[in-house]
Amino acid sequence: MTVTMTDARPSPAHRIEQFKRDCLEGTWRARGQVRPAKRVRPATVNRELATLKAILNWAAKEGKILTSPADHVALLRVENRRLRALTAAEQVARVGQFLALLWADVAPTEIRFLNTKNGRTRRVEITPRMRALLDSLPSRHAPCSSTSARVSHIRTSEKCLSGR
Repeated sequence: MTVTMTDARPSPAHRIEQFKRDCLEGTWRARGQVRPAKRVRPATVNRELATLKAILNWAAKEGKILTSPADHVALLRVENRRLRALTAAEQVARVGQFLALLWADVAPTEIRFLNTKNGRTRRVEITPRMRALLDSLPSRHAPCSSTSARVSHIRTSEKCLSGR
């Protein structure tokens, strides 16, 4: 039997990839959907793909299908960066992170917080107001200071006074 291009149908994995593209472009609509399609974000597509993958994996495990066509379909890359103002309660919670901050964690344009609640390094852009505050603190080049010295004036002062 010879297969021609008119006989070829897209593979299920190809159809899943097309679903991803259509969702991102805002052209995918469910069967019978009356409302116009709208674009969705990559994280939304990933949640829908995760549900589809779970269903197909279950079907493969139960012997309903041979293999899951979603096995080789990758999730979309999602950029989870967001800017928002901290609430007063969050600012208080972050005081400990500031007190633990070392001069080595301060770069010309950003501050790196290594010991965060979620265990991930957080980078914070230095604003002009923050730059003025950092410049008013005892310098990392002070006699008792080094890159391992704490930024916090309180802790730095204690370290200098105790001779540690």
